[in-house]
Amino acid sequence: MSWKIVDDHPVTITGSTLKVLPGEMFNLYRKLNALYIPSGGGFDSGKHFFEVHFNMESGDVSVGVTSEKHFGSGYGMTGLMYHSNLSDNGSLLQGGFGPQIGLKDKVGILVDLTDTNLKVYVILNDRSLGLAFDIPPPFPKPLFPVVTVKDPGEVTITQSSAIPSLDYQPTVYHGIEGKWTTTGVPGVVNCSFSVQIEKSDQPDEYHASFSAGNHISGTLKKTDKGCSLSSGMSTMMLVTGEMANAENFVHSLSSTLKDVHTVGNDTLNLITTDGKTATFKRIVEVREPVKKTNSKFLP
Repeated sequence: MSWKIVDDHPVTITGSTLKVLPGEMFNLYRKLNALYIPSGGGFDSGKHFFEVHFNMESGDVSVGVTSEKHFGSGYGMTGLMYHSNLSDNGSLLQGGFGPQIGLKDKVGILVDLTDTNLKVYVILNDRSLGLAFDIPPPFPKPLFPVVTVKDPGEVTITQSSAIPSLDYQPTVYHGIEGKWTTTGVPGVVNCSFSVQIEKSDQPDEYHASFSAGNHISGTLKKTDKGCSLSSGMSTMMLVTGEMANAENFVHSLSSTLKDVHTVGNDTLNLITTDGKTATFKRIVEVREPVKKTNSKFLP
């Protein structure tokens, strides 16, 4: 078993642990790829489960599989990769498949190779995200575990014959957290838009990300004294018609938001100081694997 890299970058390898040291390469390419060669070689057929344990200082990481033919430096490598999106390491194949991998996270990958399918499952911190890739032949073989990192840190890989549950385990949200959608705001907006709310590390604070033509993010504060939404980042696409009304309504919340509360566990109300109410319904997550792609990874 060994790690393989093609970049001239300082690393140390101790058994199945790869320690990535600081170096100029991160300033030039911002990505280091590392392929792991198991003691039994690559995966030609059958089920193979491995876990990658990250202990990173900062930066983004990705995990997946590739072949030796498709392994390379930076974005010159192609494979089937999970980050939070699904990609081939250069092109997006499916957005928002799961949470972004954290700096201290553990990611399990199950590769299931048959004559009729290549299936790849993702397990993040012992929670199954389900089937990520379901690719018909032809596909390259043998396959090897691969990681990409963008900053110094340690990566340790382990293999196991014990296969965990692969059934998708959806995130269970409580209170105002979760993904929500609305069909409009009476008298103001007559189209659908959505918001995702996640708890932050700070007391009484949440990250709020609206999709209303543009993606608009901000910090939501909810206390016993009321609610507020700070203006944050926004994409800058040109939107018109009712979607422009939705975008204007979201921007206005930074000065008009009065209250945010749930009714039961499936309805969210945003109430403004001028008496408007936006009623949202909780979005139930559905996972669909990537089944066909024009990626350079596939013949």
